[in-house]
Amino acid sequence: MNDGLAVIIPHLSFSVIIDLLDSIQVQENCDYHIFIVNNGNTGIEEKLRTYRLTSLFFNVNQGVSRSWNIGLNKAIEEGYRNFLWLNDDIILRGSQVLKESLDKILLGTVVTTQFEHIVGWAFGYNYDTFLKLGEFDERFYPCFYEDNDMDLRIKESQIPLGTIAGFDHKHSQTTCGTFQNYKEAMRLIFEKKWPN
Repeated sequence: MNDGLAVIIPHLSFSVIIDLLDSIQVQENCDYHIFIVNNGNTGIEEKLRTYRLTSLFFNVNQGVSRSWNIGLNKAIEEGYRNFLWLNDDIILRGSQVLKESLDKILLGTVVTTQFEHIVGWAFGYNYDTFLKLGEFDERFYPCFYEDNDMDLRIKESQIPLGTIAGFDHKHSQTTCGTFQNYKEAMRLIFEKKWPN
């Protein structure tokens, strides 16, 4: 078993992931390993080899929920019991963000950037919480509402939330381009699952 932090990052095509990886490399006082779920960006694989990480490459976009599950299951397979999910367009501000996240995760808290609910671009929890919640719902494909779904599952399970500062969300992939046409369909799935 590894008491360090598994940092799980779904990646599609944005080059900003290098900024994130550079901001992770300056983190102090935290044992961590990065798991990137690369959803088809062949151009970045060579660059990723310069970092200490595991890259799981797929030719086809697995979507956010499935990418989270793939990274989670690989981390569990390698003995990790504490998990932090980040978008590839995050930058960590300061050198203690991972340590502060891990400290709270070890206490059984779900960490995120806002007190009221989790946000999909930065959140984490431990293995015991995973056992209560299960995997992410892969019906939310390719994106949208997967974090809303998990937020309600966390609230339903009455697991405490804790906030962590230091996550700077630079650019949202899901607010631009071809992903917008999925939003309404995912909203309908969400409302059917959570009618109240």
